[in-house]
Amino acid sequence: MSRLVAARRRELLGQQTPDDESPRLVPEVWPEVPEPLVRHLESLYPQRCMTIGETEAEHRHYAGMAELVTIMRGVYDRQQRAPDDAAEVEVDIDTINREIEKHFTTREE
Repeated sequence: MSRLVAARRRELLGQQTPDDESPRLVPEVWPEVPEPLVRHLESLYPQRCMTIGETEAEHRHYAGMAELVTIMRGVYDRQQRAPDDAAEVEVDIDTINREIEKHFTTREE
């Protein structure tokens, strides 16, 4: 995991991150994340290791879904702690675009 992604993940999970660890982050506003949705997605995509018979591409896809659920949980938790400004999070747009491109390139193969 890159330093930027790790810093972003710590921030979304509500852990302290020094400002100098988060270069080129831009604010983005999330819509309100309902807890029932987060709980449902956590039940569908719990964190897990690769299973027997699962291809690497399948596991990467699953891991991406599980990571998104983890991010959504962090956003939900932040929204509950500070309702006025909790939806403001920082996202590195270049990193997201690279991950999306990598995901679709891997899936097409």
